[in-house]
Amino acid sequence: MAGPWEKYQKPEPGPWDKYKAPDQKAQNEAAVLEMIQSQDPTTGMTTTQKALAGIGKAFSDVYQGLTQLESRLPSVLQSPVRRAVGLTKQPEQIDAEINETKRLDAPLMNTTAGKVGNIAGNIAVAAPTAFIPGVNTTVGAGLVGASQGFIQPIAEGESRALNTVLGGVLGAGGQKVGQAVGNKISSAIEARKLAQAQNVGRDSMLAGAKEAGYVVPPSSVNPTMLNSMLEGLSGKIKTAQLASQKNQNVTNSLVRKALGVADDQPITPELLTGIRRQAGEAYEAIKGVGRVQADDEFFKALDDIAGKYQGAAKDFPELADTGVLNLVQNLKKADFDAGSAIDLTKVLRESADKAYRAGDKGLGAANKRAADAIEGVLERHLERIKAPGDLLVAFREARQAIAKTYSVESALNKVTGNVDARKLAKQLEKGKPLTGSLKQAAEFAGAFPKAAQEVRESMPAVSPLDFAGSGIASAAAGNPSPLLWLLGRPAVRSWILSAPYQSRVNPSYGTNALARLVAENPQTANLLARSVPVAVANSRE
Repeated sequence: MAGPWEKYQKPEPGPWDKYKAPDQKAQNEAAVLEMIQSQDPTTGMTTTQKALAGIGKAFSDVYQGLTQLESRLPSVLQSPVRRAVGLTKQPEQIDAEINETKRLDAPLMNTTAGKVGNIAGNIAVAAPTAFIPGVNTTVGAGLVGASQGFIQPIAEGESRALNTVLGGVLGAGGQKVGQAVGNKISSAIEARKLAQAQNVGRDSMLAGAKEAGYVVPPSSVNPTMLNSMLEGLSGKIKTAQLASQKNQNVTNSLVRKALGVADDQPITPELLTGIRRQAGEAYEAIKGVGRVQADDEFFKALDDIAGKYQGAAKDFPELADTGVLNLVQNLKKADFDAGSAIDLTKVLRESADKAYRAGDKGLGAANKRAADAIEGVLERHLERIKAPGDLLVAFREARQAIAKTYSVESALNKVTGNVDARKLAKQLEKGKPLTGSLKQAAEFAGAFPKAAQEVRESMPAVSPLDFAGSGIASAAAGNPSPLLWLLGRPAVRSWILSAPYQSRVNPSYGTNALARLVAENPQTANLLARSVPVAVANSRE
């Protein structure tokens, strides 16, 4: 008699079954299953989504590992809560789920974001162990690492014993690596903080210079791989030349601002002479303020002028520059009339110009410094006699205006009308008291001399070498595409010096020391990926 369940059994295959038409439904289901299994589940996922999935995998692995361990315990030791709600499974069923999970997770763990997220998740899993006394020692970290390895789910072909041993070794090693890496990271961060503190003045100057319109080759401020690569593509020399060409207009504008003239006013020797003549009116106004008493500051200024010449004259009087010494000696008067002093400053400046033209820089500089010394004692005299405020202010402003014209004149190309900012920088280095926009131009040129060159002729966007190189490459490849390089280089050059790109060119003092350390040390990166979770979680002191 047939049993009650026999009607549900499949009939035995007969000799003709192999000639039957295939089961189309079964074939379709198999094809769909194969297609699903062959698909990469990470396709279409963003980096953030992959990282989050990696974090979730770390927690899921712990749950599966603990469940796998529990399934092999005697029933009396298994979780009563899980038994009560019917969540207990047979070991074979759990093993199959772990094998399938590992297969599904493989594409995720082949991505960088997935690995990083998984490390972060394991750090979070290990974090509670940080409160265990002694866990921040090498032995403690080894025990925690061993326990982490022990509770990991074991797929087919894997060993829990091996995971436990590796976890212990890497946990202990991770403690040492974590300390060493931490020290390196701390040192790198401190070095970058120190560099930031040391460069406060330079960075502040750069911000003001960029606001004024100056541009810089990006790698001179922030030498990232991208900036260096783009400058290499555009040509470093030509990039600096184009930056200088753009910056020349900025320098000229700053000079005009310092002189107080319109931005379309050509900078010429005649303009500077006119400014001095106008400023001279304030000098004329103080001619009647009486006799001026020479003070200690005046005599010290004269002694400074004669200093090196007096030293040489002690033992080599026949070789001493008597022109400078005689000048200083003749100026040492106890008092003199203000009107005479004003006239003398004009004579001294004319003598300075004459000496410079004759090539006698020593005598020229001595005459200019002597004129400054007389103007200084005149200003202090006005303060002592409490001269009207407007008279004193006008005289000070006139002094500054005249000083600016001489600073500009010494840096002016009289043919092109351009002011060489690098010459202003040299004046600043020598102690010339530049102020305002002249000082701004000088400081920029001092910090970025290659971007402040005086460009005396127009610069071709493409050099003969570019033509030759592109032509040879095109001929060798039998393809005209290398000729596009002729257009690409100037385009990249213009782009990295454009306002949008320059707005992103700023000094970087970010504390991404770990990323830099990992990038520069592949072996460290490999060990960190395996041991950092325990080392980081248990690194509290």
